[in-house]
Amino acid sequence: MAAGAAADELGLRAVGAGAPGAAPLPPGAPLLRLSPESLVCSAMKPAEDGDGFVVRILNAGAEAAEAQLDFGFPVDSAESVRLDETPDQRALQLVGDHLTLPIGAHGLRSVRIRTSPR
Repeated sequence: MAAGAAADELGLRAVGAGAPGAAPLPPGAPLLRLSPESLVCSAMKPAEDGDGFVVRILNAGAEAAEAQLDFGFPVDSAESVRLDETPDQRALQLVGDHLTLPIGAHGLRSVRIRTSPR
């Protein structure tokens, strides 16, 4: 299958960021920083309804952990969601561009992030 056809089949999307010719982040600045290292960002994708994007964090370990996410861009809100992206009312805390949330052993958490321009 040709590369263009594969992209059409997979439904891949791209979105422009920032002013034309301007870098959205300074050189070397991370888009997202996740800790502790035992956690894995398994997805960062546009929300299905187009309102924000979803970050999925996996804790494959045998012990609960508290995820710390630092974003390299302004964050307006964060909401815990299920895999189908409906709200699940689970605990999280957003302070500025820093998000914390508990993840149980062998757990997966999804969070919808909404942003605004700086």
